[in-house]
Amino acid sequence: MTLPLPKKFTFTRDGFDQVERIETPNGKAIAIIAKRPDSTFTHFIYTWDTTDFDYIGEGYWNEYESGSIFDSIESARPSVLEDLQCMSGEKLTSQIRPS
Repeated sequence: MTLPLPKKFTFTRDGFDQVERIETPNGKAIAIIAKRPDSTFTHFIYTWDTTDFDYIGEGYWNEYESGSIFDSIESARPSVLEDLQCMSGEKLTSQIRPS
């Protein structure tokens, strides 16, 4: 059995604008840094989930974590990188891509 590769991920969340995207090297986890309506920043981490593949026949992006409020994008980056690295177990280098 071959599990599906991650599908293209599109961030949509009412009231939040994607500012940056950070992906793990294997493409199976993505962190989004988003600007909130009050001009602060938060993050969302999604993982490519294939645990239900036997039942639904496909994988899907699952929200793993969200939260933390930062006053600037610069203060958000180190925390989000650390969370993504801890969650994925992958060594992350500069994988940040502005949106």
